[in-house]
Amino acid sequence: STSFTLTLSCTARTMRVAAALAFVAAADPSAAASIRADTWLSDFSESGTSDPTDGRRVHVVLDDVALSDDQIASVTVNGHEGIGLEKGGDITYLDWFRAHGNVATKQVWLSFHTRNAALQGALSVVVTDTAGQTAFSGSVTPVAPSVVVSYVTTRSAGTEAVIHLHGNAAGTVTQVMYDGQAVPLPAGAGAVPEGGHVAIAVPGVKKAAGEVWTAVVTVDGANVAYGGRVMPERFPIEVWPSSADCPLPGANEDNANFLKQVGIDSVFYDGANFQGKCGKDFPTVVEALPQSNWFHVFVGKDDLATIPSPARGQAVDAVLIGDEVDGKIDADHLLGKLADSLTAIKTAPEVPVYQGSKTNHNVGAFSGITDVQGSDAYSAACAPTMAKVTQTLPLQYPYFYLKNARDNHAPLPMWGYSQLYSSAWGYQANSNELAAQIVMTALSGSKGLMMFQSKADEFSKHDYPTWQAAILNIRGVSEILRTGDIGGVKFSTTSKLNKEIQMETFLTPEKLLVIVLNTDAEGYSNLLCHTGISKHWSFKDHKVGTTTLDLTSAPAVASVGNWQEIVNGAAVAVSDVGISGSTGTVTLSDIHLKEKNPIARFFVADVTGKSSDMLSSVVV
Repeated sequence: STSFTLTLSCTARTMRVAAALAFVAAADPSAAASIRADTWLSDFSESGTSDPTDGRRVHVVLDDVALSDDQIASVTVNGHEGIGLEKGGDITYLDWFRAHGNVATKQVWLSFHTRNAALQGALSVVVTDTAGQTAFSGSVTPVAPSVVVSYVTTRSAGTEAVIHLHGNAAGTVTQVMYDGQAVPLPAGAGAVPEGGHVAIAVPGVKKAAGEVWTAVVTVDGANVAYGGRVMPERFPIEVWPSSADCPLPGANEDNANFLKQVGIDSVFYDGANFQGKCGKDFPTVVEALPQSNWFHVFVGKDDLATIPSPARGQAVDAVLIGDEVDGKIDADHLLGKLADSLTAIKTAPEVPVYQGSKTNHNVGAFSGITDVQGSDAYSAACAPTMAKVTQTLPLQYPYFYLKNARDNHAPLPMWGYSQLYSSAWGYQANSNELAAQIVMTALSGSKGLMMFQSKADEFSKHDYPTWQAAILNIRGVSEILRTGDIGGVKFSTTSKLNKEIQMETFLTPEKLLVIVLNTDAEGYSNLLCHTGISKHWSFKDHKVGTTTLDLTSAPAVASVGNWQEIVNGAAVAVSDVGISGSTGTVTLSDIHLKEKNPIARFFVADVTGKSSDMLSSVVV
């Protein structure tokens, strides 16, 4: 069966030792840190890249330090300055460095990437403010824990946070802090098995887009820290259009209406291109978008300052500072993107910063420079790939790249691309090839759906309702995808995973989502397609005999029930799939997948926690 190998750098073993010795090193009690090794796909070598065996990213959280971004004048790590690195610094020790503060919560979040062996073990951190005062000076040991924070977001207009914990190995969680405040643990959540998952709702918060959040979790006796910036509570479904299509209200209304019909609600343009191709003033068009109650935009880095507030916060999903930025790991590539990211944050802190990637080897070094990391990889229509042309390309190739980008960027969000229609390849993919890749974005853990490209003159030539159904179903579960996380419960299936089907489970505090995708296809060759033969994947109908969900892998979940299926974006009763059990193990029987529609099926259940009582979050 088709599979892939995700590889951790050799420093992972060193990080496990650091976790065990976290309390041995002299540490400041108001500081905590986490570390993760870069991951890559050893099954997919890429020209011009090497295995990132020494790459790793560090998060540091400083508690009770009330500084804004602008008040942080200097941060040194083992004597190496991080502030101002984007102005052309030396990347011998730090590939990039970010420092952000939240005065209201008295939290400072530091994040950096390094490939230097000198920055391992206990780190000396010194923070100086703009008044020349030392705001923090102490030691902290980054920990690679058994149980990681895999994702953090907000919901209910910023009044509730959601924290996801995932067991890379079995571990014990005794405390969770959000923004420096203790969070009650759900009953049963303390013991997380290997592959286990816990979704924690944190009520009573007050967060706005662009603000810093922090999470510190005590795992196996060690404090482990993560941070990020709050994202708008939206799951964008975005397309990069053919430039002359102009599919926005106020430009080409017909093209805009078609995108809305198929479920697309966001479009990327940079202002100069829009002005030249569409003959309209871009800021004016963007400022009017909130009146559509539908459309948003991704904008170029030079457009932020031209779009007035509040339309900027209401209509702009993200600023795209670069596409496929990870072609090379050097100061120009790394620090250039860091400069663009920090400038965008300063110009419009309420707008997320996005960058794309094309490699699986280099993306880890770039992940964390921006709020959102993207990735694109396509498996149809002879689209260019990073894989060698002589290598057999699996249908699941896009999923592997997107999931790898997600793993490198976590706990921050990844928004992955799917193939659509473009003149960048010599012919167009079939509708089921596109539908499958659209669903793969969700399976990878993407918190948005991006597509390249839309071409108005291609839509009527193809069976677009097949991939439209995939978009509408993703829209129908978009809030679960946005607030939940992959790996929600462990599962087994009688079908060949990553060959005949792909499957994933998503857990929120209240919902369990199961997505099953038909990948039982053959006949495509990324080599022979260039000669005009083996041009398309040929799908077969496929029946998944039995799928078993292991609810014990979600220790805070007592039972699931009230199953529904999402069809064309709407919830309906499950009619032709057998579902048995509500506790322990749950079995789904006879899931029929078609070669076109439904090529994927979406099932949603309500989750009941083990107890309505909550365990107090206390230090043990």
